[in-house]
Amino acid sequence: MARDPAARPLQRALASLPEPPTSHGHRFDTGPAAFGELLDSSHLAGDVAALRRRIDEDGYLLLRGYLEVEQVLTARQELCRKLAAVGLIDAARPVTAAVYSGSTAGLVAVDRKAYARDLRTGSAVRALCHGPEPFGHGMM
Repeated sequence: MARDPAARPLQRALASLPEPPTSHGHRFDTGPAAFGELLDSSHLAGDVAALRRRIDEDGYLLLRGYLEVEQVLTARQELCRKLAAVGLIDAARPVTAAVYSGSTAGLVAVDRKAYARDLRTGSAVRALCHGPEPFGHGMM
């Protein structure tokens, strides 16, 4: 990614941050080789072999505009409400901001297998992932 001209604005934005980005106290490697724009695979839609090669090479697929925005937001709201119900979401922030509360104490009283199943089987998540055409547009 170091040679990708699209990465330059990202590198400038990162350089302008007052502090380097971190997660749980660990600093991200934001060098061009490790941190940059994701490679768009939208032009490969419909070519299953090419999509499989891309995911094998890069470990991900970025398909811009592929999912319906409202459907994604509805699934996000559903998941965030369930996370908030066990205290995983910071109650001082909007639920859909999905900011971690810093505590897993609420999980103590929960059957974790059932909770995990509930997270992935909600109606909005199922509609997004298993709807009539979850990977429509002739993708798969």
